Amino acid sequence: MFLLSIKNIFLIIFFVILQLFFPSLFSFYGFYVSFDFILILLTIFVFQYSTHKIIYLSFLLGLVPDYIYSFHQIGLLAFLTGFSIYLIGLIKQYQFIWNLFTKLIVLFFISFLIGLLNYFLIFEDFYFIIFYISMINSLIYIIIIFLINKYFYNYKLI
Repeated sequence: MFLLSIKNIFLIIFFVILQLFFPSLFSFYGFYVSFDFILILLTIFVFQYSTHKIIYLSFLLGLVPDYIYSFHQIGLLAFLTGFSIYLIGLIKQYQFIWNLFTKLIVLFFISFLIGLLNYFLIFEDFYFIIFYISMINSLIYIIIIFLINKYFYNYKLI
């Protein structure tokens, strides 16, 4: 299947709109916990298509959170998004060696690390609460990826 099919373009537009208009889930001590819809979409794409194409797409789509959260540092969050997709692409290389639980744990740690760096770039200080928020975001991310893998792909995506 081609990356820029009508279905995929619709999914990209839909997830970008979700990211723009549904950025925060709830507030936790003044910090916002949110879904990272773009990372979820790119994770699905990286397991379906060639990793290097998704890295290019991830950099372009990573500019959306740059404009939402850190307008003064354009490109840093896009770079983090591309780097996270590169790391997720490494999971794809071991797709037939690791079991589902191991892949989900590695996805959790990648999401946690990227979330920690993301919040660190936005707030420019390290608060201990950022650790908890990154953990909550990573748990939400893993739950959504697991549910998508289970109900839409019948455990064949990851």
